[in-house]
Amino acid sequence: MRIASAGLLLLVAACGDRDAERAVAATFSVPAAARFQSVERHGDFVCGEVNPGGRAGYTRFVYEEATIRVNVAPPKSYSAVELDGFDRTCRMLDGAGTAFDRQACARATDARRDADRATTFEQVWQQACQP
Repeated sequence: MRIASAGLLLLVAACGDRDAERAVAATFSVPAAARFQSVERHGDFVCGEVNPGGRAGYTRFVYEEATIRVNVAPPKSYSAVELDGFDRTCRMLDGAGTAFDRQACARATDARRDADRATTFEQVWQQACQP
């Protein structure tokens, strides 16, 4: 009976992992192209790496089973020094720059948002996926 229970538990965990993979893949433009590796269960979380297809390479993901929440690591962001430089340049321009300068400031804002997302993802990864 004990062996049967362990087998059933393993089967249930494997089904949850496939649900996680489907949920993560659904966040990409071509879900069928997603490839997974190093997928592991940590309690209510499924952690691993996914390649969305093509030459993008693998990136980490966290799937929270209880809330069906998917977190995929954002692309590599700029360093704090680079972000500070962007911010300083935009403050100097203060809306008086050319269209190119305004585009650069918009990219700086996007870079800051991506850096914030990367920090948040790192916190989720540390809490959910690190033993």
